Amino acid sequence: MTNKKQSSKVFLNEGGKVRGAFINKDSYVQDTFSHVNDKFDLTVYIKNLIANVLSGGTTVVFTSITAFTANIGKNLFGFGTATAPSISFNTDADTGFYRSAANTIGVASTGNKVAEFDAEGLVVNEVSELTSGAGVVVQHGITTGITAFATGGQANAVELSKEYSVLGTVGTTGDSVKLPATTLVGKRFVIKNAGANDADVFPSTGGDLGAGANTAVSLAAGATITYVCTAANVFVGF
Repeated sequence: MTNKKQSSKVFLNEGGKVRGAFINKDSYVQDTFSHVNDKFDLTVYIKNLIANVLSGGTTVVFTSITAFTANIGKNLFGFGTATAPSISFNTDADTGFYRSAANTIGVASTGNKVAEFDAEGLVVNEVSELTSGAGVVVQHGITTGITAFATGGQANAVELSKEYSVLGTVGTTGDSVKLPATTLVGKRFVIKNAGANDADVFPSTGGDLGAGANTAVSLAAGATITYVCTAANVFVGF
């Protein structure tokens, strides 16, 4: 498509045919089938074009300025990935923001996820221990009073979601909990058994806590253990 100016009009040309013309700063005339259609407001036309680009190519039509202003600020982007974030930069397309999971914003750098914002706040893929200070506040999630799954086993074990978990009720020896699936190397889970009996701690399906795939590790009553992810769903205990 090319532009050609004639007197006070700017014509849009495509394939050697005139497709439209800007009559003045307020009006645009479109010719799709070799005849001129009705004139419409140029401001609305341009805003529709912008909305079309921001919506990933899905046609968005606003019939009036009122309809457009009601949608200002509602720019919708594709989910994206860590390697191709949906909000990135012209010469650095593998760095930016994307939707890493439901209600979660991922932060990517050089094609790798380095942090996430979820309902609990900021989760950082730590290379070294991150501590509060210098404008950084680290808030660690904790769940207390957890009741381990009665009769045990991996399939129905209570899944732990926070960095710190306190088991409040372990009715019988072998009642179970399990770690969630994660690929975030360095992610840490601290589990304290404040129940009356020993609990079984399982990995997620296919995972390993050091005793073998899908195998539980017994956590004695009153004991605490820390698991750190070393590979996808693989942990080492401390």
